[in-house]
Amino acid sequence: MFPNKQIIVVYPDDYEDLAVAMQHEISKVDSFDCSAWSIEHYKQNAPTLSGRSYAVFLGTPDENRFTKMYQPQISKIVNVNGACLGWDGSKAIIFGEGNLEKKPAFDAFKSKLGYGSAAAGIASSATLGTVMSAGFLVAVPALPAAIIGGGVYSVAKFFMNKKARRVLRYEQTKMAIYNFLLTELEIWTKGRE
Repeated sequence: MFPNKQIIVVYPDDYEDLAVAMQHEISKVDSFDCSAWSIEHYKQNAPTLSGRSYAVFLGTPDENRFTKMYQPQISKIVNVNGACLGWDGSKAIIFGEGNLEKKPAFDAFKSKLGYGSAAAGIASSATLGTVMSAGFLVAVPALPAAIIGGGVYSVAKFFMNKKARRVLRYEQTKMAIYNFLLTELEIWTKGRE
């Protein structure tokens, strides 16, 4: 019998809920052991990890220093309307760009996929990716639609755009996790056997 594959999901504070949901979904599969670690926890424990340990880094290079470290080594990063993922060897990165120009295409893509409707009620005998998809399906929160007059409008618009980028980046990261679990996890972990 082969030992379980150890996967560590390394997250910045803003993505703790996504990391825990991802860890939960991966841990449902018999051949995987999965943990969710903060960036600081990973930094402290990385020297003790086996070369057989897999690590998934959530967040942009600005949000997660390990994404920044490993991104240059990953030759192919898939970008689907701002939802980005890639892997090489035992390291994978997943993040959302947060580019507001891609928001309409991202929203249309989510809608076209039926993001959330297909994953509900999946039987335990389904494929690995299909089983894991349900934990990441939530609608984007609405942003304030108030219009503020004068010079305050520029400042308000800046902060609204900053918030909108953060919300979009979070949703794109969630979609990238969904895609990773659905299409890449098995390929990634089987490639090193």
